[in-house]
Amino acid sequence: MSREVSRHSEQYTLHWRTVSLLTVSEYRILFRPKLNALSTTEKAEWTNIIPTMDKQIRNTWHNSFIGVHYSDNFTFFGLEPGSQYEVMVQALNTEGWSPPSPLFQFSTPRYDLKDSIFSGSDRRCVKVLLLIVMLYISLV
Repeated sequence: MSREVSRHSEQYTLHWRTVSLLTVSEYRILFRPKLNALSTTEKAEWTNIIPTMDKQIRNTWHNSFIGVHYSDNFTFFGLEPGSQYEVMVQALNTEGWSPPSPLFQFSTPRYDLKDSIFSGSDRRCVKVLLLIVMLYISLV
């Protein structure tokens, strides 16, 4: 659900979805920097984060045939620009902690990425502008 590259050099918002037949009451995020293979053969220690959950805003859900889908997000701040990170998420319900999610890797750019006129809603503006220009040219 998340992008593999952040748009910001020092922060990243992780989005995830969980399927559970029981209500998810808590999440655990296991997080660490991904070390360069040339610098060391050891892995960095995992940081254990248990984010607070605002039940009205976060932990949104919907039903399906295989259970209830819960989704949530968490923003990491103070990251190193131009770095790579590894993360796994676990969910807690009345039966206990789920197994960790598959390892997810993301990176931060060296500098913040600026919005392009060709991205998102700006793309529609460019299309409208091109249409106006084409109509003007056809009338002249």
